[in-house]
Amino acid sequence: MTILQSHYALAMMQTGRSMAFLVKLQSKNIKHIRSCLSSLASVLNNSLCKQHQHQLQNGGLDLERISGLPIVHHPGYVCQLPAGHSFPMAKFNMIFDLLVKDGVIDSCKQLLTPEAVSREVACLVHSEEYVDKFFNGHTTSQEQRVTGIPWSPGLVSRVRYETGGTVQAARAALQRGLACSTAGGTHHAFPGHGSGYCFLNDLAVAARLLGAGDDPRRVLIVDLDVHQEPETMRSFETKLDPADYEAGLLEIVAALRPDWNLDNLRLKPFAGLTNTLVSCCHAGDQESTLLFRLYGDGTDRFIDRDAEKRNMQMMHRAGCARPLVATFSNGIVYGFEPGHTVTKLSVRAPDVFAMVAAALARVHRITPLGPDAGDGSNPCRSCLWASLDKMMVLAPTQFDDPRQQKRFVSELRSAAQLRTELRQLREELEELGSPLVFCHNDLLLDNIIVAAGGRGVKFIDFEYGGVNHQAFDIGNHFNEFAGTEDVDYSLFPDREFQLRWLRCYLATYLSLKPGESPQPNGQTVEPTDLQVETLYVQANKFSLLSHFYWGVWALVQTRFSNIDFDYLEYAITRFSEYDRRREQLRSLALPVGNGVKQS
Repeated sequence: MTILQSHYALAMMQTGRSMAFLVKLQSKNIKHIRSCLSSLASVLNNSLCKQHQHQLQNGGLDLERISGLPIVHHPGYVCQLPAGHSFPMAKFNMIFDLLVKDGVIDSCKQLLTPEAVSREVACLVHSEEYVDKFFNGHTTSQEQRVTGIPWSPGLVSRVRYETGGTVQAARAALQRGLACSTAGGTHHAFPGHGSGYCFLNDLAVAARLLGAGDDPRRVLIVDLDVHQEPETMRSFETKLDPADYEAGLLEIVAALRPDWNLDNLRLKPFAGLTNTLVSCCHAGDQESTLLFRLYGDGTDRFIDRDAEKRNMQMMHRAGCARPLVATFSNGIVYGFEPGHTVTKLSVRAPDVFAMVAAALARVHRITPLGPDAGDGSNPCRSCLWASLDKMMVLAPTQFDDPRQQKRFVSELRSAAQLRTELRQLREELEELGSPLVFCHNDLLLDNIIVAAGGRGVKFIDFEYGGVNHQAFDIGNHFNEFAGTEDVDYSLFPDREFQLRWLRCYLATYLSLKPGESPQPNGQTVEPTDLQVETLYVQANKFSLLSHFYWGVWALVQTRFSNIDFDYLEYAITRFSEYDRRREQLRSLALPVGNGVKQS
């Protein structure tokens, strides 16, 4: 199926030797539509109808009465929106009315009226939890903000008719060769949540429903809309084994990139500390490389994978990340960010640290999404405390291996002691007044990519991203100067370096409004010494929470991860540094008069 969306959409479905076109009419420009239909009809009459006579089962469609091009339309494509809403909902009926009025179609001879898609059909692509939540009005205000349209029974009805219309138009197109729908193309919806005015992925539902049985189908979706939404999400049921992933991975690549020669692929695995990563490069073209992230065992217990997808989508829209291309049973596929990672040495270079500081400031000004985001401009809570609570429950209390158990007992706190320490730390940190912003939360050196020629930096891997205290992201980054292998905390930046870094950061942060919009005068706002000193204290204090968080994380990984890494040793290292720094920072206090707001 080829979907072409640019005010209208064209779909080509192929099965066996049969080929069909499905057109989504989404323009108010009637001349544009007429020209499009005329051109397509010419192609159809001169080529397709002569070459492809095979017909499929029509799924119960009665096309005998249809004379000419089938047009699928339902008045229910339109629902009531709040006054002043930006989405032009009325266009769906307006398009149909214009087509009839201008004589492009005959509603008596060409009209097909769809049925609303059922829950069962919607669940062919979307999770049952999400479908039930949306159908029954249980989506949260934050989820509705992500989709851009407030929930209502009328909205559900509209979405179901629209998706049913796409299915019916696809069936008609497979039988007749060409068919049109006056709505649809809601291909930004994810399996577990809606996005960008899209609630059900009608194209994926139609493809999955019509792909049932033994008839092979090839599906290609080409999106030509002028916007910054992600490309159409592909969802695969394949589960990739980190120890034997090649066959399943190549099957997914063949579906995503049918023009690639699989013999010209180079697969390169990377073992991260949370997941396994495999890069897939075709014919040496780094720019088009796909990255496959295979989730680590048990990580979905403390990482919100839906939030991760939402973060990647949000960052892509802001121009800060490559697109999310597809999901599979235990992972995701996304675009490759060309460049090179920073090192323990290069992260200190003046030109590099200035770019990193400015890039992090821009991330912190992006309006966050999700349940912790409040109304977006005023995030309501940090995601880190809930994540820590989950991990504290999952952390082991003893080890079967006697040597590990001995180290665990002698070098680490008990679960009760950890909880007491965390409670005290949280009380101290929340008194510091660090703003809540969208944070990366895992800005280690390998997650910072310097573009070729040093033309800027980008961050990757937002799986831990979410609303959090600004100072945590900075303090955590400073901790990561030590590296994750051959950890050396003597590399933690000294006060002089930190003050220079923080001044670069604040110069960008204070010059931007939330939403990454420059202030009207376009001038850089130079931070005061008081603002720099305040953030210095906050970042160093929150660096303690960074050690605590990753120490607990490492303990959880000892229980679930199959990655070849000594997580217990890493936990001991992080908590040892926590204790050393905790004592060192006891006397560090906010400067007098620190009430200056950064926002």
